[in-house]
Amino acid sequence: MDTGRYICKAQNEMGSSSDSVEMQVVMEKVDRGEIAACCLKSGVPPECLGACTSRGIDIDFSIEQPQCVNEIGRYLLCARGKSNTMCCEK
Repeated sequence: MDTGRYICKAQNEMGSSSDSVEMQVVMEKVDRGEIAACCLKSGVPPECLGACTSRGIDIDFSIEQPQCVNEIGRYLLCARGKSNTMCCEK
């Protein structure tokens, strides 16, 4: 599992810095039958809806369709049942 402490280190001609963050992964049960409807409602373009299945998100479909790569945020929203942006905003 990805839970644990992560350390980010940066160094350049001006100096170096590092910081760490503790991350805890929490898995939520998702009703897979609603994923396709969520993708449609979230504005996933018709040519990218093939990634939204009743079994979950088919990420390989998205990767194989270059025009669909930018939809990954919407796929995650529907696969997890909630927005993931709150965890990443400062």
